[in-house]
Amino acid sequence: MLALVAAATSKIRLNTGILVLPYRNPFITARAVATLDLFSGGRVTLGIGAGYLKGEYHALGVDFERRNDIMDEYINAMKAAWGADEFSFKGVGYEARGNRILPRPIQRPHPLLLIGGNSHRAIRRAAEMGDAWHPFFTPGAISTTSRTAPMADENDLTPAINYLYEHCEKIGRKPPPQVILGSIRSLGKDLPAEELLERIGKLRELGVSGAAVNFLASTRAEWCDHAERFGAEVLAKIPKT
Repeated sequence: MLALVAAATSKIRLNTGILVLPYRNPFITARAVATLDLFSGGRVTLGIGAGYLKGEYHALGVDFERRNDIMDEYINAMKAAWGADEFSFKGVGYEARGNRILPRPIQRPHPLLLIGGNSHRAIRRAAEMGDAWHPFFTPGAISTTSRTAPMADENDLTPAINYLYEHCEKIGRKPPPQVILGSIRSLGKDLPAEELLERIGKLRELGVSGAAVNFLASTRAEWCDHAERFGAEVLAKIPKT
């Protein structure tokens, strides 16, 4: 899908939100991302996370309990693959011995990495290994039936951002990674543009640099109408920094 979008556009970023990194071999992911980055002219933003759905892990034969360790290892593996014309890397159960993924991505040292997740470990991972932290608001039903940290609203986001800043200070990272929030709500009849602009302003005050918005629609034409209205009534009115 992102390759199709890349072929039909020239400026917009191509963002995964999110790719569950432990689901597949990291070098397969690195190869696909490198190809997409090359043919899109360096427009890939890779949103990645450890995931939380046990059923999907079991279906793929991946150890759910090790997902965080796998996540960290795979990030390092992809960075090794993107960082040199020839690379070596030894992981748990696999090893690259002088392998090549050429051509490499246009973006150097690698495409932008948005580290998803609401837990403290995910936040530390974003500070230590990512270009941005990518939290997301979780409905109560998801938080109670899965192993993902709850984040209902801005009241939960504020201490999480503070924790990000504290960890960056601890490890000496300056400046801290950006905060790119997952979807803040769908834009449709239930969410006036004025309300959305007000919420965006509050998120910016908290230190959020960007956020996703989904459009609810039953047809392609309706979706396009929502997107056009969003551009005119929201994007055009957001103050520039």
